[in-house]
Amino acid sequence: MNPLVELRGVSFGYGEKAVLDHINFHLHPGQFAGLVGPSGAGKTSLLKLVLGVLKPSHGKVLLTSQKQGRTKLQIGYVPQLETVDWNFPVTVEQLVLMGRIRQSSLLPWHTRSERALVAGILERLDIGDLAQRHIRNLSGGQQQRVFLARALISEPDLLVLDEPTSGVDMRTAASILHLLADLNQQGMTILLTTHDLNAAANHLPWVICLNKRILAQGAPEEVFTETILNETYQSDMLVIRQNGMIFVQQRPHHHGYRDIVPNPVPGHTLEVEESDFGYSQVGLKE
Repeated sequence: MNPLVELRGVSFGYGEKAVLDHINFHLHPGQFAGLVGPSGAGKTSLLKLVLGVLKPSHGKVLLTSQKQGRTKLQIGYVPQLETVDWNFPVTVEQLVLMGRIRQSSLLPWHTRSERALVAGILERLDIGDLAQRHIRNLSGGQQQRVFLARALISEPDLLVLDEPTSGVDMRTAASILHLLADLNQQGMTILLTTHDLNAAANHLPWVICLNKRILAQGAPEEVFTETILNETYQSDMLVIRQNGMIFVQQRPHHHGYRDIVPNPVPGHTLEVEESDFGYSQVGLKE
């Protein structure tokens, strides 16, 4: 099977600063892959090369659609939440419809069928009741699902996400990754970046360790070793395997907080007493 995305000997830099060096990479239809590596490793730059926002200084980026009647690869993109202007005056429905611009007619309004399509995707992502809500009035998890809906409405061959679990709590992050797994099971090809190694280890079937060059790629149980992660992160990494799960952590320093501050300022708890109307504060407890 031919790959959807192929990078052949790709290098890229900003001026004299090299960001990516001789990247060779394939992404096949139906694959679910994650890019991991430290800040500045080139993960977002690699995504932008796939998106066509950046052009390589050397090598080739080849994109091929597998869908009948479609000559160009259609990519749905979900940006980092931190890059979004949440004060922009737009509702959930309006934002999702922005992903339909290429397929829309020249008319300045959207058709009934397009609105029905939005409603169906929002229901699929479990946010059907938020269509008329302003985007700034959503939780982080809801915001992420809205941008996912905007990407899906274009019916892409490939879904690209930049840090989809950044800025959300652990439970929401797991929910987003489970949702992506469901989409992948339905045939969607997915490429994402993440800083969360533990989530990658336990939710992604394929990971690429990147730090200006690809250091390793494969299933997490094969790639997440201390040797590979030490080289990727240029740090002393600890990998623990237990009950079929993988846990990754930077190895603790030989000194702790009390070695630096031997007499930290203590906190206090409030003493409370029970009354007929609940609990009332009565003072501080050392």
